Amino acid sequence: MQNERRGILDIIEVYIDMLLTLVAILVSYFFAVMIISEEIVPLDSPITVMLIALQLLMSSFVYHALNMYRPTRYQRRYHSFPEALRANLVYYGAMALIIAFVAREGYRGFFLYWVLFAAIMSTAFLTFKRHLIKTVLNAVREKQFNLRKIIIVGDNAYSAKEYVKEINDGAQYGTMILGYVGDKITEDIGVDKLGPFTKLSEILDKYKPTEVVFAIDAYDKRHLIRLVNMCDDRCIKVYFLPVIYGFFKTQRQIEQVGSVPLINIHSTPLDNTANAIMKRALDIVGSLFLIILTSPIMIAAAIGVRLSSPGPIFFRQIRVGKMGKKFMMLKFRSMRVNSFSNKEWTTDTDSRKTKFGNFIRKTSIDELPQLFNVLGGSMSLVGPRPEIPVFVEQFKEVIPLYMVKHYVKPGMTGLAQIKGLRGDTSVEDRIQEDISYIEHWSFWLDIAILLKTPMKAINKNEKYVEEQQEGALLDDETTRPRTTWADPV
Repeated sequence: MQNERRGILDIIEVYIDMLLTLVAILVSYFFAVMIISEEIVPLDSPITVMLIALQLLMSSFVYHALNMYRPTRYQRRYHSFPEALRANLVYYGAMALIIAFVAREGYRGFFLYWVLFAAIMSTAFLTFKRHLIKTVLNAVREKQFNLRKIIIVGDNAYSAKEYVKEINDGAQYGTMILGYVGDKITEDIGVDKLGPFTKLSEILDKYKPTEVVFAIDAYDKRHLIRLVNMCDDRCIKVYFLPVIYGFFKTQRQIEQVGSVPLINIHSTPLDNTANAIMKRALDIVGSLFLIILTSPIMIAAAIGVRLSSPGPIFFRQIRVGKMGKKFMMLKFRSMRVNSFSNKEWTTDTDSRKTKFGNFIRKTSIDELPQLFNVLGGSMSLVGPRPEIPVFVEQFKEVIPLYMVKHYVKPGMTGLAQIKGLRGDTSVEDRIQEDISYIEHWSFWLDIAILLKTPMKAINKNEKYVEEQQEGALLDDETTRPRTTWADPV
């Protein structure tokens, strides 16, 4: 019954989207007419009607191809705009290319304006519609209507507890966990125990859940099939919490090898080619813009470095980048030339630093040459900060998931930096923020981080910290490493 209702709603949503697209196309036509008063094509001409029909068909095809009509109960509100924008970029971009090659010379500008306005308005309409539907459904679910009733089956306490917490924290999900069925869970996971495995059949008949979520660790295949069959016999949907839950909290990507499914536990949004292209485009455009914008500052800094002490203007240092590959990172030299720059961190009173070097470090001006690293492709504007190879080798042995940060390009700034995790702060906390960034990357997250970075650029808080104390590693060569060496997690 639930699947049938979902199918009907999907069909209705498809027709609503087609109607909104048609409205966007018609309104955009009149905007294009207002801009180009001559050499327009009448709305009732065969070519115009054919173009409108083609756009409607293409939009519906692209929306289905990009899986925009999947259930969104557990998705956040902000997913609507990026999805609508991506879909419209695909099919309106294709329309623009077709027009550029097919349209007659005199009418090409009119058609391109028309498509541009249609893309903007269609994105706005679809985003508003989806946001409105999400708002209404969330309000209904928060009032305990349209609820999904779930029973957890299994003895994996960690997975079950995390799942219960997530559901209980999201009233907008419209999901109620009735309890769990198992034999070995002894700790409180947030819901009551309904009974052992042997009572599952009776429990399903009594509580009549709409879904069963299995939180199974090690299991006997025949026993598990018997439990699943009990659910299937009652037409109850079955889900599995993966055993690997908690190892790397990211969106799971299921890959198929013949008939065998694989779970890629390190799948990230940047594995998507379109997302990677968008991020690289932002890096190229952003770094070029910032190089031009900060060129007077960099010229002044170069002169200041040259006058402050003998030696080169730039400090070049090997850092570890994406997939563990090493690259040469650029900075303005802030110290007198020495042989310890790749072996020691500096202190707040380090005698190697010049007065001018201390100034450019405090203001982060010394990091501006990394814009050329970004332009060259070894770094990104936003990402985890890169580290010196010798310290990567040390930290990967004692900090869980430390090397996960190397699944993306290192950045000039990042989520950890705008949250104040620089200088004398916990390296474990910094890695958690880096992983969170990798898991939840979006184009708009990068923009938000870039906009917040200037406010965090001053005062790096360089402190000398004894090696045996607990603490953290600064993102550059600025403090001794601090972490819980004797008790790795």
